Amino acid sequence: MVAVGAVVGALALVAPASVGGPGASGAEECPPIALAFVGALSGSNASSGEPLLLSTRIALGEHNADKDRCPVGLVTLDTRGDPVVALDRIAEVTEDPQVIGVVGPVYSGETLAVLPLLAKADLPMVTPSATNPDLSKKRRAVFHRIVGTDALLAGAVASWMTGEYGVKRVAVIDDGTLYGKKVADLVNAQLTKDGVTVAERSAIDPASTDHSVTVRKIAGANVDAVFFGGLSDSGVPFERQLSDAGIAVPFAGGDGMLDGKFLASVASGSQNPKIAIGCACVVVAVSAPQERFSSRYVDRYGVLPTYFSFEAYDATRLLLQGIDDGATTRAELNAWLDDVQYQGVSQQIAFDRRGEAKAPVFTIFGINGDQYRPVGRVNGGKVERLTTTK
Repeated sequence: MVAVGAVVGALALVAPASVGGPGASGAEECPPIALAFVGALSGSNASSGEPLLLSTRIALGEHNADKDRCPVGLVTLDTRGDPVVALDRIAEVTEDPQVIGVVGPVYSGETLAVLPLLAKADLPMVTPSATNPDLSKKRRAVFHRIVGTDALLAGAVASWMTGEYGVKRVAVIDDGTLYGKKVADLVNAQLTKDGVTVAERSAIDPASTDHSVTVRKIAGANVDAVFFGGLSDSGVPFERQLSDAGIAVPFAGGDGMLDGKFLASVASGSQNPKIAIGCACVVVAVSAPQERFSSRYVDRYGVLPTYFSFEAYDATRLLLQGIDDGATTRAELNAWLDDVQYQGVSQQIAFDRRGEAKAPVFTIFGINGDQYRPVGRVNGGKVERLTTTK
């Protein structure tokens, strides 16, 4: 573990070594190069950034253990998940000539803040978790993300609700946060487009734990499902109060709800039999490569990987593969990413001209006992029910 907020000079981490990889001369020295991890490592948002950094460290450790590869260093930049902090400190990465690629940023807000400076520095970034659709609205060659956007997630969750639950009347609620309102608005629009009546559209106060007014509105709206856009800090008491009021219709949400707090709340007493949380992420291993990564993560850190951990591992390995292929400058790595076709542990990775994932896959998670279980997959609007017991 690095000291939170510390930026470690890549020279201290990278020693010259002979290159023995494909196409390289054995006498040639490796350049002193590094990747940077940019995300929240302290404060209230640390639980989102730290597991992704751990994934990055696994990928780097595996890479650097191979003596036939050039060793790559790691610089860490703690943004606290705050766009202002990220903007204030991003020069520590952009002005370090040894840093040729960025894993992150983790959140959309901080990504939006620093993206112009990353573009100016020609520093390629691969975010494993920033999902705001607006990030690629203005094309910047350095921008890449391996996950689907909130807009596509909204479509995936709406497809699941209409296809699996056959919903006709829905309540769409958000928690007043930028993320929560955006996701809820997108789901609202998609459900309306699909012919579903949104009988209640409102927001709860994230500073309050009493959501009885909204619960009564939902009870009176005669809905057959509830979608909640927001984070678990608000979603946990909201879902519990719905359950306590006897409103046991399907409860759906976005990836902001996919954490231990919500899992523990449902496992400890929610009466809702149908929970559906959508995410452009893996969380639970369902393939042999995912199982291997999950085992390595547990062996090293003693805990299971969390959401976007698999994707952070893939983002790091992707950049390392570019370096192994000879892209050892920022410009070369940017050009390499343009045409990449890479099989990650989370999914097949390729980018369109705006840096968006060409074929993002969304997983729908249910809760079985005290664990999240993948119950469905949505790809290109096609809903597939999963029967795996993993």
